[in-house]
Formats: sequence, structure tokens, C-alpha cells
Amino acid sequence: MSTKDMVLELNKLVAEGEIQKDEVLEIKTIESWITRYSASLHKESAEQRVIGKANKRIENGGNSKNS
Repeated sequence: MSTKDMVLELNKLVAEGEIQKDEVLEIKTIESWITRYSASLHKESAEQRVIGKANKRIENGGNSKNS
């Protein structure tokens, strides 16, 4: 789902009375949130890979360069 699709869906909820118009964010704001969230997930994933590789080295006696 694209950012534009999200805003369209939110506007449908406004039309149905589920949410207020002032609760619908600008497309640029949603795009910024998605970008920041994605970057955060990538960083966390990279950190987990590093931790996993370090743990493998420890399990292998600390002398395996190919892990």
C-alpha cells in the first residue's frame, strides 16, 4: 500500500465518520514516518546480524574467521 493509498483510506474513514479530518496526516508526514521506521528496522537488523556473527565466533572458540 502506498502512502497515497493510506491517505485515501483515511479519508474514507473520515467520510464514514470513524475519524476526524484533523486526524488525517499529510502525505509528506506519512512518507517521513515510513522512511524513519524503515531506517530504524534496517539498523536493528544489521545490529542483530553482527550480534549473531559474534555469538557464532564465541561458540566456535573465537578463532573462526569464516563465520
